Amino acid sequence: MALVTYTLLSALASGLQSRFHPEVLGYSLSKALLVVSGEFCAIKLGCYLLDVRGSGASGVELIGYGGYKFVGYVWVPLRPSRPAPVLRGDSGRDDGMLFELG
Repeated sequence: MALVTYTLLSALASGLQSRFHPEVLGYSLSKALLVVSGEFCAIKLGCYLLDVRGSGASGVELIGYGGYKFVGYVWVPLRPSRPAPVLRGDSGRDDGMLFELG
């Protein structure tokens, strides 16, 4: 759920910067899925190397847990106290990042 919201919010941000193209949806979703699958493979490799058996998390649980990282990516630009410059109408950064550090 947060993954789809992240994808739509990144498309909204690029649209507010007048740079929207339908490829933005595919690019941001592909990048997000690559991050989740890379994290999944790294955790599974770590479980294998540490010889975690039986009571380890299943693949579905790991993918579900990995999706929670996008909640922060969605919350930070939409937080009421200090919205991101892109959503305030400012030019924001040119690298397409939706969140501010600090």
